[in-house]
Amino acid sequence: YSATGCGECNLAPSGDESATFNTARQQVDIEGRAKEMGTRPMMEPEVIAAFGWSAAGRDMDIKNYAASAVAKEVIAVALCDGINYDRADTHQGVRAYYRPYSSGGMIGYTVRGSCEAAQKQVESTQETLSALKVTDAQLNAAIARATINLFNAEIERTSDYVDFLATSNSTLEQTEAAIKGVSADAIKAVLKNVNTTVPSMYVTGDAYSFPSLKQFGWKA
Repeated sequence: YSATGCGECNLAPSGDESATFNTARQQVDIEGRAKEMGTRPMMEPEVIAAFGWSAAGRDMDIKNYAASAVAKEVIAVALCDGINYDRADTHQGVRAYYRPYSSGGMIGYTVRGSCEAAQKQVESTQETLSALKVTDAQLNAAIARATINLFNAEIERTSDYVDFLATSNSTLEQTEAAIKGVSADAIKAVLKNVNTTVPSMYVTGDAYSFPSLKQFGWKA
C-alpha cells in the first residue's frame, strides 16, 4: 500500500507494506471537479482532501488490526461521522476511515467542501483529535460500530464471506472476539500515533489556496 495518494504500490524487499508508508508526503492534483466530474450542478468549486497515518494490517497481528478498527470508530464518533455530512450520493464534510491491507494499513479522515470550508474542517478535526479522551462509553460504542462494520463488510453477502474465508488468516469468530476485546490502552496507542506523527496528505479539486502540511502546523 502507499500513502502517496496516487495509487502507487511498491512493496519493500521484506514484503512489509507498512515500510512503504510515506510520512509527511503530500500531493495536490488541481481539478475543476464541477466541470470534470459533474457532481456540482451549480458549478461551485470544491476540494476533497485525505489525511492518513500508518496503521496495522489485517494479517500480521489480529489484536493490532482490531485496535485500529475500533480506533477508527472512536474517531468517527468524536467527529459525529454519520451526522455532520450529507448522506446523499456525494458526501460533504468530515469522514473517518481505516483501510487495512495485509501487513500494513492507513487510518485517518477525509474532508470535502469548498476550499475554505475544507480548510476549516481540517483545523477543527485536528483540535478534536488532539483533545480526544477515550471514555468507557466511547469505547463501547466504537466496539459496537466496528462489530457491525465487520458483519456488513464480510458476511452481508455470500460472496463477501467466501472472499473473507479465502483471504483472511483469522476466522470471523476470532476477528469478532478480537474487536470486542480491544482495550482503552490499545486505542490510546493508535491515537498517540495520530497525534504525534505527521500524516500524508492527498488533495484534489480547486485546491489552489489549500494549505500545505507545514501551513497546517505539522512539522516534518
